[in-house]
Amino acid sequence: MRKLALALVVALALAAIGATYALASTKTITLKDNYFSKSSITIHKGDRVNWRWSNTANRHNVFSRGHFKSRSGRSGNFTARFTKRGTYSIICTLHPAQMTMKVIVK
Repeated sequence: MRKLALALVVALALAAIGATYALASTKTITLKDNYFSKSSITIHKGDRVNWRWSNTANRHNVFSRGHFKSRSGRSGNFTARFTKRGTYSIICTLHPAQMTMKVIVK
């Protein structure tokens, strides 16, 4: 009986974790010629952010120190899932003075 109760607790915990990620959403940010379409975005833990750029005049990438860096190019797509709460500074390393944004994870 004790093993059955423990198995039930574990199953419920895993279902709760799965439900959290199932409810996760994806927000899209567009990279323009020298700026992100939003300077700040607030999301929930487990959500994804998708950065998308296409046929821009300049090459771009998406970088967050200690977290991730996308490839660089005139066209691209990069998605990151945020699993920890906090504020993440995002830049394009090719245009760090103009292309900055924050991702705030609640």
